[in-house]
Amino acid sequence: MAKITIYKDINFGGQSWEYNDSKSNLKDDGFGDKVSSCKVEDGRWILYKDSNYGGNDCRILDPGEYADFHAMGLSDNSLDSLRLLPISGICLFEHDNYRGQMVALTDAVSDLKEINFDNKTSSVIVVSSTWNLYEDKDFKGDKWPLHVGLYATPKLGDFNNDSISSVKLQ
Repeated sequence: MAKITIYKDINFGGQSWEYNDSKSNLKDDGFGDKVSSCKVEDGRWILYKDSNYGGNDCRILDPGEYADFHAMGLSDNSLDSLRLLPISGICLFEHDNYRGQMVALTDAVSDLKEINFDNKTSSVIVVSSTWNLYEDKDFKGDKWPLHVGLYATPKLGDFNNDSISSVKLQ
């Protein structure tokens, strides 16, 4: 089971809190802007500077121990939300740098309008396999193949911003 433990102080000290799923606002648990270290026991997590998966700065952490904010790749006491990534498939994000709404897919979707995500993709994480992104519904129009990897901006994935209407495994 996915698990991340966040700590108020460096070197895993002070008050701690465990999460097994995404949390859009750590302030709800008294931890907003108060995290200085963490342990990722299982899963892959995105840590965000702002609540609701926002801010200009986020970091993706794999299992391991992060004794201070430098190890986490953030500034001290600047964590306000965290998101668990799926173990397979593809994740489409509303904004660049994996911010905003996320849609996780494991199967083809011929019309992203059906899940209210048509023409909204600005960043992508391909967790497994190779996926084709299409400009039009029903797998038509310009096609952009993406392999396992992180695509924080449309430029990195060589796809057009806010123009994806269907996706499927290659």
